[in-house]
Amino acid sequence: STSAPRRPRSGPRALGVAFMGLAEAQGVGFIIPAKVAMRFLEDFRLHGAFTGFGYPPFLWQCLETEDMRAYYKAAGRGGVRVTATDPNVDSGLQVDDIVVELFGVPVGHDGKVATEIGDGEVERVSLWYLFCDKFTSTTCTGIVLRDGKEVRLAFELVPPRPLVSMDPAVANEFLLIAGLVLQPMTAAYLSAAQAWHSFEAQKALHSMWDARTSGRQVVIVTGVLSHEVNSGMPFAREDALCSINGQEVQNLRHAAELVDRNTGEWLVLSFSSRTSVVVRSVAARAATAELVEMHGLQADRLLLSPPSKL
Repeated sequence: STSAPRRPRSGPRALGVAFMGLAEAQGVGFIIPAKVAMRFLEDFRLHGAFTGFGYPPFLWQCLETEDMRAYYKAAGRGGVRVTATDPNVDSGLQVDDIVVELFGVPVGHDGKVATEIGDGEVERVSLWYLFCDKFTSTTCTGIVLRDGKEVRLAFELVPPRPLVSMDPAVANEFLLIAGLVLQPMTAAYLSAAQAWHSFEAQKALHSMWDARTSGRQVVIVTGVLSHEVNSGMPFAREDALCSINGQEVQNLRHAAELVDRNTGEWLVLSFSSRTSVVVRSVAARAATAELVEMHGLQADRLLLSPPSKL
């Protein structure tokens, strides 16, 4: 049974719940650890909904050579080097900090922590394990070495707020401008379009921690509805919309606001490929209205992102 609990041979304690396997392989399956499953159920018992898992708000590098430990003044203490911090979390962490302890548990040079798996057996697992049963709003305590000196930190865990939404159930927003279909980049779209390896997707994923999310979205072209007004327009799927009439686009709603408030003769859309789409404002509005009627759409937009601060 794919939902059967799996138990260790030495006793009746469940290790996890099997939920998936590989059709083309024998004996290869995936198990949700019991700790994670219990955390999920407890979340519903306490809050009536899934509130999200806590996560380490930093990226790290293992320090498994003596020279690296000596250079970062971490000899004899264990720990991993912080390479980036999540700007959405006020953690107090800094790049080049050496994280030596989290939640009172020592962190090794290999980025792993010790955990007991039963009958006195101890396994070393990724430090991610320390976060998988924590609720958001839990306080994370830690010790880091900063320039060789010990610094104690405490910060609140928050739900992930990635620039590219990873929620498979995220609502499907869109905006139609002169036939161009614009949508926010999401994991659901990238999977459906098989576009994970596109340049814009890789760029967005690698820059997600460059600045606070703060309502930002990566707005991309996902298609075009043909009309004489967009005949010959230069565009490519997954091309990111950077600005409208010279003003940087924050999210899909902001793009709609910029279009609606444009009183000039021209509408200029600039994209990350350094190409621009230029169309007369009156013609763009007329084409959009015609396409809505032609394709039986209820409206030229569905906007769910919060209002922008213009």
